[in-house]
Amino acid sequence: VVSSQQEISASEDSVSSAAVQPGELIETYVPEYAKGFSIEYYEGGAKIIDTHIEATASTAAAAQRILLLPAGATEPLDAQWDGKIEGEVTSVVTLASSHAGHFANLDAVDVVKGCSIKPESCYVNSLKTALENGSAVYVGTSSSLDQELIASLAPQVIFVGGMSSDVEVAQKLEESGLLCVYFGDFAEEDYMGRAQWIELIGAFVNKDQQARDFIRENKAQVDEVLYVPAALALHQRPAVPGIRSTFGTGTELLNSLRLMFSRLAHHRCPNG
Repeated sequence: VVSSQQEISASEDSVSSAAVQPGELIETYVPEYAKGFSIEYYEGGAKIIDTHIEATASTAAAAQRILLLPAGATEPLDAQWDGKIEGEVTSVVTLASSHAGHFANLDAVDVVKGCSIKPESCYVNSLKTALENGSAVYVGTSSSLDQELIASLAPQVIFVGGMSSDVEVAQKLEESGLLCVYFGDFAEEDYMGRAQWIELIGAFVNKDQQARDFIRENKAQVDEVLYVPAALALHQRPAVPGIRSTFGTGTELLNSLRLMFSRLAHHRCPNG
């Protein structure tokens, strides 16, 4: 009986391994909050980043499929893509500060070789250090981009936004044979949708799980703010405080206390 069970188990394992061939799609990851991208995982280690950014009042819709093909991985079967990166992603140019923050949160600033933030204007500490020691360089902004400098960095991918000026820049860079990926966080409807684009960065730098853990922890912090008890969610006027201002006057809590005491308190004579 034991022998028969072992044979059945071995047979099932054989069928299971034969069912999934290298290059076959094994999972499509759809983010919980972000609507503008998904990630396809293929047997053998390949990934396809599928972006489908919706149009906004000031930007056009955009869609791309980028294949990430690590060393030794098998190309996906029955799949199409617009661009391909072979091997580990080690050289990136990012043209928006929000993208740079995502790399920092994933401890992946070392792959950023160029960005549109000057050292003196950079508030991302690890990137600021990289700009100051020369491991990353300032490449200009969309209105004054140094395309020759970018080309000399030989980036595997350039992350751009979706504004009209960004699109124009991307088109010029693509004419030079450089791969540009449109980052569509601006088109998301809420904060968590925008924040979840860190998972797209995570997929590029092979830190998929770290990016998802970051979002889970971030969501818990957001919930702490969103679900503050009404008694603590005080409305504050945008007035300039004076020297006699207090917490009560600044938040208008004092007015509420006056009303409450006028309705609920009992008047007592100090003389009994």
